[in-house]
Amino acid sequence: MSGSDAHFQQVRAQAGTIFDGRLHFSRDPEGGIQAYLQRLTTYNVDVEEYLKWSIRQPVARPEKNGAASVVAMIQDSSLTDMRAVTELGNTLSHVVDNMIPLAQDKNRKFLVGCDSSALSLGQFKPVNDEDDEDDDYVSGVTTTSTPVGPIAPSHPLILKLSAVDSSGGEISQPLTEPRLPRYVVPLGRLLVHDMRAIDDIPSDEQPTTEIDPMDRPITLTNYAVVMDAVSKTRSIWIVYNRAPIDLEVGCQVESAPTDEDQMVLFPPGDNFDSAMVMPDVRMWRVATNLLSLAVVADHVATTKSSVPVVANPVPGDEAAGALIN
Repeated sequence: MSGSDAHFQQVRAQAGTIFDGRLHFSRDPEGGIQAYLQRLTTYNVDVEEYLKWSIRQPVARPEKNGAASVVAMIQDSSLTDMRAVTELGNTLSHVVDNMIPLAQDKNRKFLVGCDSSALSLGQFKPVNDEDDEDDDYVSGVTTTSTPVGPIAPSHPLILKLSAVDSSGGEISQPLTEPRLPRYVVPLGRLLVHDMRAIDDIPSDEQPTTEIDPMDRPITLTNYAVVMDAVSKTRSIWIVYNRAPIDLEVGCQVESAPTDEDQMVLFPPGDNFDSAMVMPDVRMWRVATNLLSLAVVADHVATTKSSVPVVANPVPGDEAAGALIN
């Protein structure tokens, strides 16, 4: 290994690669790339030569992380240290079995599935397409605000949540706690696994239900699991994604938590748009007993809201200010 190779290896170990973590190029491609290039300038390295060298390096297969270690990182990672943020984002994308257990009772288990698109950005609005007479509209998503001037690089992991009315206008949050967090870290998509004994399943459902619960498919919901990025306890919330990506048609569609095709999370009650499931992230245990779904249901009952929630990128400077205050 030449001297320059050894130095480049050291830089790569400290600065990471341009694809490490969730840089969210889909949200802010220029911001993500520029932030990485700016980081390289802090090292004693010729950026152009380093990039040429980096492209020639073999791509290492990312290691999968056990659920317990991922939860520990979620609980302890610094959100003000960008290196730690990058590592957390990368870890959330590489979990063993792509799932993290969240809570459970004898009938069901809630899990967090690895899914960077669990929470769409912006508010769903149909866009007229005059060139296509067969379709009334083409699905589209628009952000809740119109950028003015240069767009600041967005934070690579944190999103900003807003409760909105039917016209898309933001609704002020109540002053009392707990309330929907403003700045969150998306952790993944909420999944539900049916764990009922076959004799406990209604007869009309049994013909389509596997006898062994471990053979049953896991149900994907349109709820995203997010963590409050600002509060000391880092509470965990679920937020309904009203503009999910339909895998069959390959685009975003409009959805509501009360749609007939949506699984009711806590029957016999109705679904909702947002709710807190865990007031303190340290209640999240994987290595020992999982949190009871009865406890989760109690938190949901006192915090749920049926006001639509929209997620948007947040400028890095704004996120940094929120984390410090």
